[in-house]
Amino acid sequence: LADNGLGAFYYKHGLYEEAAPLLLKARDLAPDNPLNDANLGGLYAAMGLYDAAEAVLKKSVETKESYAADSNLGSVYLMQRRYGDAAAVLEKAVKINPSDRRVWRNLGDAYRFGGRPPESAACFHKAIDLVEKELSVDPANAQDLADLALYWAKLGDRTRALAALRRALAGAGVNGDIHFKACVVLTLAGDKPPAWQELNAALDAGFSPEQVRQEPELAPLRQDSRFSDLLVSYSSTLKGGKK
Repeated sequence: LADNGLGAFYYKHGLYEEAAPLLLKARDLAPDNPLNDANLGGLYAAMGLYDAAEAVLKKSVETKESYAADSNLGSVYLMQRRYGDAAAVLEKAVKINPSDRRVWRNLGDAYRFGGRPPESAACFHKAIDLVEKELSVDPANAQDLADLALYWAKLGDRTRALAALRRALAGAGVNGDIHFKACVVLTLAGDKPPAWQELNAALDAGFSPEQVRQEPELAPLRQDSRFSDLLVSYSSTLKGGKK
């Protein structure tokens, strides 16, 4: 448990080289715990090791159905642009745990990029309902506000997206996930200069360069030579994308 917890901490903070041996040890010590597989698969995906991630997560769900493993496997398929596979797995995940907005967001993306816009919009509205319940308790929560901004941006509501984003960034601090979501929101809104600033802030905070590289919403930035130059300027994902 201690190895998994510390490994997950390192993973979430972009310290992949430190996280890997701990998560491998946690899985060896408790091979029947699907959370260990979910964390290890998520780490491999963040490192760009998609075959390894898929192998770990598929074996996990075949052994014992798990929301965490299904959710992470769906994310792996999304990063590989396998939208039909992602939708099939994420549909199972939302049945297991319909109260997690993140899986509704991912399912919305699978439907959206897979050419199913009505189902996609329904998923994003469901995610908005869930995050607004959280905000009714803590209206200034920066992570919740960043998620809200992202969902509205994916629905094409620029006004609501930017309003939520301004509030999120006011309390973001050094949070790579929030800054990355801000980059996506601003890119979808057509505001490229601040999107570049937020992308730099996300990478500086340890956000995975591989996840940046694979994000389909960043196509407008990817067309600029600065995009690949910026990712190259960061060290390997095994070291967390630090300069």
